[in-house]
Amino acid sequence: MPGRWKALLLISFILCAAVAVSQSLWRFAESAAQPGIPNVSHSARADATHYDLDMRLDVGRMQLALTETVDYTNTTGDFLHELVFQLKANAYNDYEEAVFSEYDMGVGYPLGWAEGGLKFSNVLVDGEDAAFSVHPDDDQALHITLPAPLAPNAKMRIEMRAIVIIPPAYGPFGHSISTLQLSEFYPVLCDYANGQWIIEPYSLMTDMPRGQFAKITGRLEAPADVIVTLPASSSDYENDISHVYDIMQPAAGDFAFAASQRYYVFSERIENTTVYVYALSRLSGQQALEYATGAFQALEGAFGPYPYANFMVAEVESLLDLRVYPGSIQVASAYFERAAYEDLRWRVALGLAQQWTGEMVDIDYTEDPWLSALPAIEAVFRHYYLETLGERAYNVAVEAYASESAGGIWGTDIPIASSMYDFPSRGAMEATIYARGYSLMRQMREMLGDAAYDAAMRAYLEKFAFEKAGGEDFVHALCGEDESLAHYFREELGMV
Repeated sequence: MPGRWKALLLISFILCAAVAVSQSLWRFAESAAQPGIPNVSHSARADATHYDLDMRLDVGRMQLALTETVDYTNTTGDFLHELVFQLKANAYNDYEEAVFSEYDMGVGYPLGWAEGGLKFSNVLVDGEDAAFSVHPDDDQALHITLPAPLAPNAKMRIEMRAIVIIPPAYGPFGHSISTLQLSEFYPVLCDYANGQWIIEPYSLMTDMPRGQFAKITGRLEAPADVIVTLPASSSDYENDISHVYDIMQPAAGDFAFAASQRYYVFSERIENTTVYVYALSRLSGQQALEYATGAFQALEGAFGPYPYANFMVAEVESLLDLRVYPGSIQVASAYFERAAYEDLRWRVALGLAQQWTGEMVDIDYTEDPWLSALPAIEAVFRHYYLETLGERAYNVAVEAYASESAGGIWGTDIPIASSMYDFPSRGAMEATIYARGYSLMRQMREMLGDAAYDAAMRAYLEKFAFEKAGGEDFVHALCGEDESLAHYFREELGMV
């Protein structure tokens, strides 16, 4: 009997220990896997806008119930009588003003056109009902009339309730047969300058302007059979009906996610970061994970610590080849085909590099679309292809890049440092920035020397981590006090 009791006690002890270990491991996974949490010690400014998004996804109706709470501090210096929020999703609610060109409508809406956008039920300002309007001739903006003028540096809380209608569109906001992608779907405060709110026209050419870094938190509830490109909270895993996803981004310019009932999920831990891949096939998912982890090690060695706790690669059925968001990228399904694996490698690496150059550094995608791409392209070719994959892989990649750049649409004399609206098409913009821009950056490396160039790039990223940077900041970072070199660089960029 004593021996039997000893055995039972031993078994109980082992079971308790196993439970404790599993719980501690889960807590570690939960804390380590929050999307968008900086690995470096940065957060938004104390007076930054705080967006809290409470969301419930209904894939049957292709809708998202949204309650958005915004804590806003008036940093404009003016007394404000209204707040204006950009409604990027509402660009999808008018067939006559469709986001896709007439030529692309068939592939942009392969299931047929249907409207998408935001439908508001009510708006509260500091807990009281407020007047609001979405103008018929300006439906990409929500105007909220304030009950009293908001003084400079005064604070205000706005609460909005809306239904987000997800259109059958193969773009950054929409759903297809296998995936849905939600970006640019929630109201974001417009930029304010010269006494007025600035409403930017929607464009598929590049990421939309996003204003200053904000704090983004929230909660997403989704059906249990839907895999979302956010790590799920442990608190709801026993629920067979739905899963809950917590959102915490202390300093971010945007928030986006994708979802599918068909995703295979792959992950690998690299020191302080977890790399995830969400793909529609096992083989391509494993391949993408190999590319992502290889590029990660090369680029972190060049740029310094990766700025987020996760790097997520999501396959989406979209016409756009690559979209970059804080801590994640979305890559079109076309590149997950075996024949396109080298193109997939390039886009994964380029999207990863822009986590530093275009997400950690706050740039104006409208005025300076080149500022994220140029240093990212140079780093991918140099540190990933040449130094990691080898000279042969580098030469093949550069040759393919040059060959693609030699096509008719690539022949453009528009300055590299041009506004998004100066380019007649996405092809012309990519030709100018990606092809001519890379050639210029390679020249700058040769003129400075490898050690000086790499040190200057790293110092630039450290100085402007989670801060605003412009073209002159980048020129000064590379050229320092060498005015002749700075003048040459500005001339080649088209800044003078």
